[in-house]
Amino acid sequence: YHQQLSDLQMKKGKKLDVLDLCSSWISHLPNNDGSIQYGNVVGVGMNAEELEANPTLTSYYTQNLNTSPYLHQFPDESFDVVFCSLSVDYLIQPRIVFAEIGRVLRSGGGVCLITFSNRYFRKKVVQLWLDADKDDDGDDNGVIRNRMDIIASYFHYSAITTTTNEEKTNQEEEEEGEYEWKSMEGLDIQLPRTKDTIYEFITRADLWKWFALAIFRGSWRIDPIYAVKAVKK
Repeated sequence: YHQQLSDLQMKKGKKLDVLDLCSSWISHLPNNDGSIQYGNVVGVGMNAEELEANPTLTSYYTQNLNTSPYLHQFPDESFDVVFCSLSVDYLIQPRIVFAEIGRVLRSGGGVCLITFSNRYFRKKVVQLWLDADKDDDGDDNGVIRNRMDIIASYFHYSAITTTTNEEKTNQEEEEEGEYEWKSMEGLDIQLPRTKDTIYEFITRADLWKWFALAIFRGSWRIDPIYAVKAVKK
């Protein structure tokens, strides 16, 4: 995140307005040490108590994106950055959510970062995510590629404009709205180990908080994190 946001701020030359989707008690933004300056940091999540406890957010909205996927509270082109950490696999209406991401992102280089790991609640993720495990070669890298492809397809198909003109071919329909995203790329994030021993790990008083952080930051051992980055044209 630090590298991506530093590059974006250098390009924009101003404070970054950020939307944290599926937010909770922590936002996975780089610490504001002066190298990155934030304007509005808005969270959208399901638990008001956790959102209230998040020190990074300047404001928040309590909203279940599975039952209310539209972001009507935000005008077009409200944010420089939209990110969703470790929750994309639970979205049951991703095309609407991603279309809204494209709408609220600013043109000319607005960035969306979607991260995921190899951890998830199996009974809550969508079937499409589980089906990605069925790689023909039994290759873990193939599974990761499958999941990156799923996210990339969310970006792609959410940008397609629906038309009722029967004279247009399917190909022309797809091409009409495809230009909203300038680029997409998959990122493999390698996280460093910390110095916690096994005993320190299992006796932590804040173990539940550590577990949530470990999914994104890693602790005691490396937990691979992957991201798909899309840039709005």
